[in-house]
Amino acid sequence: MMLAASFGARSAWAQVEVPMTPTPTPATSPVPAVSPIPMYPEKTPTPASTPTPASNGSVRVDSAGMFGVGGMIGNTSTGANAKLWFGEDVAAQFSVGAGPLGNNIRFHFDLAYVFQRIEGEENKYAMLFYGGLGAQASIYFKHPWPSDRTDVGVRVPVGMSIVVPDNPVEIFFEVAPDVAVYNDEFDDEDHVVFFVDGQIGVRYYF
Repeated sequence: MMLAASFGARSAWAQVEVPMTPTPTPATSPVPAVSPIPMYPEKTPTPASTPTPASNGSVRVDSAGMFGVGGMIGNTSTGANAKLWFGEDVAAQFSVGAGPLGNNIRFHFDLAYVFQRIEGEENKYAMLFYGGLGAQASIYFKHPWPSDRTDVGVRVPVGMSIVVPDNPVEIFFEVAPDVAVYNDEFDDEDHVVFFVDGQIGVRYYF
C-alpha cells in the first residue's frame, strides 16, 4: 500500500512542469537621432574675368610720351618737323622750313586730335585720321619782295598718318587752310592772306 502510494506520488511529481522564466534580453539602446551630414557639391573655382588677348609686346609710336622727328616736303614749307604724343589721341606737332622760292622761313605749331583710327588686319598697321588747330608765322626777306615782312596767322590741319607696331616710323600727309595777317610798310596797312598748306613727310621716333 505504501509502495503504491509512493509510486503514485512520484508519478504526480514527474508530471508537474515548472515554467522557465526566460532570460531577459537587454533592451536595445535607442540610436540617437543625428542629422545627416550635408553633402555639398564640390566648389567650382570662380573663373577669372575673361582675360584680354595677350599683348604681343608691340610698341606703338602713337602712345603717350613718344617723340619723333623727321622731314617734310610741302608747297609752302619744306624742312624739318617733330611730334610729341600726350596720349593715343592727342599730340603736338611742330615744323620749320623754307618756302618754295627760298625767301622765307615758315613755322607751324599745331595741336592735333585723332578722330578716326582704322586698324589693319591682324594689327599689322593703323591709319590715323586727325584734325587740329594751330598757328603759323612766316618771315619773308626783302628779295624778291619789295620789303621784309612777317605773317602771323592760324591754320586748321587735317591729315592722315600710318603707323606700324614695333616700327619707329610714321608716314603722314596733311593739308591745312590758314589765314595770316601782315603789315605793309609802304601803305602802313594790315593785309590778310590765305594759304592752303600741303605737306607729306616722315618721322622717326625715339
